[in-house]
Amino acid sequence: MNDFNPISLWFIAWETLSTWFWPVIILAVLLLTGVALGFRTLRRHGRSAGMPLAFSILAALAVTFLGAWAMPYLTHASPSSLSSMLDWLTAFVLALALGMMVFALVFSLLAHRSVRRGQTLNRV
Repeated sequence: MNDFNPISLWFIAWETLSTWFWPVIILAVLLLTGVALGFRTLRRHGRSAGMPLAFSILAALAVTFLGAWAMPYLTHASPSSLSSMLDWLTAFVLALALGMMVFALVFSLLAHRSVRRGQTLNRV
């Protein structure tokens, strides 16, 4: 277990994802930047993050559960092949990645929309 340091995990991910490695890293950085900018924009304009957070969490949970249910079909396996709890947990964790992407996308869009909507309401 001493061999599992961040550098070795980086190279394991590099070899596992091969050509998808850099697009996945770039997408993760862009989504994380979108969430950070969404929070910053909301804070700068004095808006609450409650509604964008609530809707994005609901969207992420829906996509996660739909993804966990669809994961066997996406891998061309039957649901009966997931016989143990560990198999379903793995499918859920893989679907959680989809849910987190949806969360980041929905939150950043709703945060910016909330600020724009608040600005137009203040001008009237």
